[in-house]
Amino acid sequence: ECVELKQANVLEIAAPADHGVLVANLPYGERMGELDELLALYPKLGDALKQKFGGWTAYLFTADRAILKKMRLSPSKRTPLFNGAIECRLLEYKIVSGSNR
Repeated sequence: ECVELKQANVLEIAAPADHGVLVANLPYGERMGELDELLALYPKLGDALKQKFGGWTAYLFTADRAILKKMRLSPSKRTPLFNGAIECRLLEYKIVSGSNR
């Protein structure tokens, strides 16, 4: 097997294999005016993961735990981390096609 690192928009790509690991440093609204965009993005992200990445494990890094609930996914693991002084979480999701988990 090989490891392939790629930068891409998860909303626009298909999973390149039946299983794998997806890692994302999600936007979390530290800049002014982003909240409306994020409230629209996170449900789309959850849907894209469920529809296209079943069988994958996703690791999502973010500071905004409340907005993560908009994805309608349940993390299997939560790791507290910091991005400088900003308290963040690295969340692990075992993606199951079409489910809310």
